[in-house]
Amino acid sequence: MPNQSPGDVIRGLLWINLVAGFILYITYYRQLEGAFEIIRNITPPLIFLAGMILAFSRDRSVIRRRRTQGEETETIVISYRDAMLHDAVSFLTAMAIVVVPQLATNGGLNLIDIIQAGLAFLALSYLRTFYFGKIYR
Repeated sequence: MPNQSPGDVIRGLLWINLVAGFILYITYYRQLEGAFEIIRNITPPLIFLAGMILAFSRDRSVIRRRRTQGEETETIVISYRDAMLHDAVSFLTAMAIVVVPQLATNGGLNLIDIIQAGLAFLALSYLRTFYFGKIYR
């Protein structure tokens, strides 16, 4: 036991939790339906939040590493083709947000889908002016 690494201990705890969760699932299935609904609804925001945290921590580590090496600035070459490609991606993203729910369900156009598409388009348009604004001056 004293020769176990922390990774082995964590793996063991994860297996114990998996087995305990399986036993609880089998035993209390009817009582856990509300909890499953909460987990099902909270999963997409948690995935998005985890992605944001990972991206932010990666960016901070890159900045910290560059600061210690004395290379804080970086030059990026951007062309008109890159700006046009960004415009196409931003427009297609907004269209996908509107079209994909209609294809998945046979329902009509929803106000929430239009709001989401508009917000996505506005966010990508802001990024365009932030990154490509110097090209058009």
